[in-house]
Amino acid sequence: MSRINDCYTCCYYAWDFHLVCAVHPTEPNDETCEDFESDPETEAILYKDFLGVGEPVEVGGVINNP
Repeated sequence: MSRINDCYTCCYYAWDFHLVCAVHPTEPNDETCEDFESDPETEAILYKDFLGVGEPVEVGGVINNP
């Protein structure tokens, strides 16, 4: 399975290890996705750890990730 950078800020992204999204469960066909739709809630999140317990960081802010 392969994700592209846009996947993490798309409203269809599943945030699941086994699925990429609802539209393309395995992966997008190209390096870009024609079905990409921006999710305003995830646009500002630059970091999220694999358990989902990390804190969102601000652009240019300090990352506290021990």
